[in-house]
Amino acid sequence: MASKVIPWYKKKRVSQVKTDYAYHHTKCVVKQQTERKSSSKSASQEQAQATEAMAEPAYTIPVFRDRTSEGTEEYQRVTTNVGKGLTVIQQELHRMRMATKAQVDSLAIQREVKDMMTKRVDVLDDIPKMPDFLIALRPHTVWEKTPVKLFCTVQGNPRPIVKWYKGGAPVDPLNTPGKYKIESKYGVHSLIISRCAVSDTAEYSAVATNQHGTATSKATVIVKRPAGVGESCHLGLVPHLTEIHPSKLEVALLDRFSVTFGVEGSSYQSGV
Repeated sequence: MASKVIPWYKKKRVSQVKTDYAYHHTKCVVKQQTERKSSSKSASQEQAQATEAMAEPAYTIPVFRDRTSEGTEEYQRVTTNVGKGLTVIQQELHRMRMATKAQVDSLAIQREVKDMMTKRVDVLDDIPKMPDFLIALRPHTVWEKTPVKLFCTVQGNPRPIVKWYKGGAPVDPLNTPGKYKIESKYGVHSLIISRCAVSDTAEYSAVATNQHGTATSKATVIVKRPAGVGESCHLGLVPHLTEIHPSKLEVALLDRFSVTFGVEGSSYQSGV
């Protein structure tokens, strides 16, 4: 195939067009780069100006002024007093800190001891134990028609049951209403005898029992009558009282005297 022949005048025109296009393209690219650099430079300048405007002004330390001798003495005196005050405050803070620490330590020790005692009580409660009287019965001597109270304290695990006896015979409050009263409060067991009579003189006993054993505490109650009463008091007999007759009392005036009135502070003569 034959190649197309381009005339010489057309060849010159095509090369000229290519050269002009490359020149204008290069010029346009250079112009865009220059504008981009100038815009970035202006943006950097504006940012620097804004940062400088927002920044706080630097603080300039003033020159220390000269003091006079009186001012220097006053300054030293104030400084000394302030130093002493600070020392006192520091000592007081140290004392309060040590006192608080000691109080906290004491509370911690008390709490620990309490916890240990609670654990110990729990352990002791789990150990089986036969009855044992912590406070035993005490003997009493009372006058007739006065009340008397016998009481005792007993421990054991399980909790023991306490029964009362008079001379070996069980005490039953239902057989003599109002005579005996049996109480058991807060671990204290008591027997109350109201209006004791001579016949209540006897040996009383409290018997505590649980499944591990029995314990007994005894005490004697003696009821007395006032002196001058016959032997019937010891036998429990009421003496016979004779008939009471009314008495007559006569009053006679042996002398008479008149009534005299006076004023406080004035003189007084009898018979006037």
